[in-house]
Amino acid sequence: MKHRPNTRRRLTGSGLICVLAVILSIGLDLPAFAQAFTSSTVNGVTVKVSGGSNQSVSAIDGGARVMLDGREILATQRSVTIDGLVYPVERYSELTIEAGEWDLTIKADGVLVYRISEIDGLRAAADKGNPVAQNNLGVRTLAGEGVKRDPARTVALYRAAAEQGLATAQSNLAYLYWNGDHIEKDPAQAIAWARKAADQNYGAALFLVARAHETGLGASKNLAEAVSWYRRAVEQDNPAAMNNLAVLYSNGDGVEQDSEAALQLYRKASDAGYALASQNLGTLYWRGKHVAIDLDQAERYLEKAIADGSRTAAEKLDALRAERQTAAAEPPALPQPSAGPATPPPLPAAPAANAATPPPLPAPPVKDIYVAVDGQQRGPLSKDDLTELIRSGTVTGNTPMWKQGMAEWQPVGSHPDYASFIARAQPTPPPIPKAPAYFALIDGQQQGPFSVDQITAMAASGQVSGTTLIWRSGMADWQPAGSYPPLAAAFSAGPPPIPAGPPPVPAAPPAVPAAAPGAQSPVPGNPTPQPAQSVRVRSYCSATGKEGIGSGPTFDIARQKAIQACVANGGLPNCCPSDVSQIR
Repeated sequence: MKHRPNTRRRLTGSGLICVLAVILSIGLDLPAFAQAFTSSTVNGVTVKVSGGSNQSVSAIDGGARVMLDGREILATQRSVTIDGLVYPVERYSELTIEAGEWDLTIKADGVLVYRISEIDGLRAAADKGNPVAQNNLGVRTLAGEGVKRDPARTVALYRAAAEQGLATAQSNLAYLYWNGDHIEKDPAQAIAWARKAADQNYGAALFLVARAHETGLGASKNLAEAVSWYRRAVEQDNPAAMNNLAVLYSNGDGVEQDSEAALQLYRKASDAGYALASQNLGTLYWRGKHVAIDLDQAERYLEKAIADGSRTAAEKLDALRAERQTAAAEPPALPQPSAGPATPPPLPAAPAANAATPPPLPAPPVKDIYVAVDGQQRGPLSKDDLTELIRSGTVTGNTPMWKQGMAEWQPVGSHPDYASFIARAQPTPPPIPKAPAYFALIDGQQQGPFSVDQITAMAASGQVSGTTLIWRSGMADWQPAGSYPPLAAAFSAGPPPIPAGPPPVPAAPPAVPAAAPGAQSPVPGNPTPQPAQSVRVRSYCSATGKEGIGSGPTFDIARQKAIQACVANGGLPNCCPSDVSQIR
C-alpha cells in the first residue's frame, strides 16, 4: 500500500527536487546551410555557390541567373546584378558566391564584387519582414550580441515574428510574459502564445502549457492535463519535460505512481545534458529511493550535474562525501553475546477502571518566520502560511526571509525546507547567454579576455586601434579589430556636424574625373581613392544607420558620383546611399 503523504515528506526532506524549472535558451530559428561548393558553367561563366538552403542556376542571355534563398543574382561578362543593383566588373571566367547564415560574399576571379556582413544581412532581412530574421535579431538585441542591447526592441521583434506564425518566436514571447522579463508579467497571455506554438508541436511551448496546468498559473490547475502535455513535450525530446514528468511519476501526482518510468525519464534527460535530472538521479542513488543505495553512482550523477551547470549539486556532493567520510571513520558496534534463550516481555498492566484519559491536544503551529514583501515585513508566519504565499506567487525564491536561529535574512529559495516547493511553483528564467570574450595583442603581449563594451572603451581611449590584432573563440586566426564586424563600429568615425543651413546650389555638379587609359573600372569592395567629402559622407551615413544593402565600401560607381555631386551641393544629410535615387 502506498503512503503518498509520507512519500512527499521524504522527497522534501532529502532535497530531491531542488529546482523544477524551465532551463531554456531563448530560441534561434536557423536555416540549414550546405558547406561544399556546387559548380555550374553557363554561357562561358563558371558559377560556384556555397551555402544557402535553396539555390538554383539557370541560363540567361549572355550569362547566368542564380536564385539563392529568394535573392536574385544575374552574372554577365561585364556586370553582376544583385536584387536589381548593378555592379560593373572586368571580364571574368569564374564567379564564386558564398552565403552564410545571413552574410553574402561574391567574387569574380577572386576579386571582391559584393559583401554584406552577417549582422547587416540579418537587419536587412528583418526589416523586409522575414520572421526568422526578426526572431534571431530579437535574440541578439536581448543579449547585446553584435548589436546594442535593447529589450524593448526584442519584444517588438518577437511579436512581429510571432504574428507571422513562427513557433520559435511565439514560444519566446510566451516566456517573456510568463517570467515578466522586459514586459508586464501575464501568465494568461503567456499561455495564449504558448498554445499557438504548441499547435505546431514546439517542445518548449508544450512544456510551458504543461507547467501552467501543473501550477494553475495561466490555466486551470489539472495534474492529469499537465501529464498529457508533458508527454507531448517529451515526444519532442524536451529534457525539462522529461524531468518534470519523472517527478510526477515518482510522486504519483496526476498519474499512477511508476518508479521505473520515473527512472527512465530521469536517465534520458540526464543523457541529454539536463543538469537537474542528473542531480535528481544522484539523490535517488544516495537515499535509495526507487533504486538500491549506490553512493558511487550518486557521486557520478552529482558530478555530471555540476558539469552541466547545476549550482546546487555541488552542495549535495559535499554533503554526500562528508557523510561517507564520517561513516568510514566509525566502525560498527561489536555484536553482543547471547544471554540465553529469549523470554517474552512482561504483559502490560491492566488499566485501572475509569483511568482512560483523552490524548493531548495537538500543539498549535509554530509561527516564527518573517518575510519581506515589497519592502514590508510580514510575520510571524507558520510553515503552512509561507507555503500558501509561495503557491499564490506573493513570495518567490528571491524573497528575503528570517526565522529564529538565522544570523541574517536570506532568500526563501536557498532554505532547504522550501527550495523544492519554490522550484515546483515558480520556474526560473532561462540563463542569460554569455557575451563573447575577446583577446587583444597589445604591445606584443596577449591581453584579455575583454567584452565588447571594454573593447569599445579601449578604442575611445586610444589603447587599441582598428589595426590591433584580436581573437575570440570561433575565429580561425588573429585579425585586425576594425575588420571584424562585431567590433567595427567601435573604430568608425562619428558623423560630422549638421550644417546650419544649405549652401547655394551651383549651376551644375563638378565633372567626374575621367579614368586613365587602360585603367580598370573601380570594383565595389576595392574602391578608388575618393575626395575627402565623399569619405565624410560615408562615415556620416554609417554612423547614422542610413546605409542600405550594397552601401559602404561596395556601393556602385553611379552612387559614388551621385554622392560627390550631392556633397558639392551641400546636402550632406540627404546623401546617404539609400537616398541616392532622390538626387540623381
